[in-house]
Amino acid sequence: MRGLKVALSCRLFGRCRQAFYQSKADIVSELKREHVIIENVRDIRKEDPGIGGYKLWIMLCSLFGSGFMPGRDSFYMLLRRHHLMLAPRKVRHTTNSNHRYHKWKNLVKGLVPTQANQIWVADITYIELADGSVCYLHLITDAYSHKIIGWALADTLRAAITMQVLEQAIR
Repeated sequence: MRGLKVALSCRLFGRCRQAFYQSKADIVSELKREHVIIENVRDIRKEDPGIGGYKLWIMLCSLFGSGFMPGRDSFYMLLRRHHLMLAPRKVRHTTNSNHRYHKWKNLVKGLVPTQANQIWVADITYIELADGSVCYLHLITDAYSHKIIGWALADTLRAAITMQVLEQAIR
């Protein structure tokens, strides 16, 4: 279609010349609007790199008004086109009590401590590191005062680490 005059092209597609020039102007204004949005997204992400798409959309809607901003799904497509969507979060699997191994009975169920050092509770929680790996925080906590009595940070979930933490708490 290169080399055809605008009037001839418009007649071939059943459109008037005004529609051609109007669509050209609409495309230019749309590109300018997208550029403004993308630059603002990049500025916000410099301040807060982990902010999600929905919060960005809400912030920009309040900044520019809903008439300027595209809808949420169109905004997401715009972010995807410019590779600005965050990677999905990794799902961490926590305790699964549905297994065939022996489950120990809860010996302190319903027992309310009245003073410190009556009940100690062991817990392990994971901490996500900047490189995406995790480490595990093994804790012994007093159930009455909620004070941490012993702790260790390890790269494994081994029970031996929790036993070391228990020994630390006893000492």
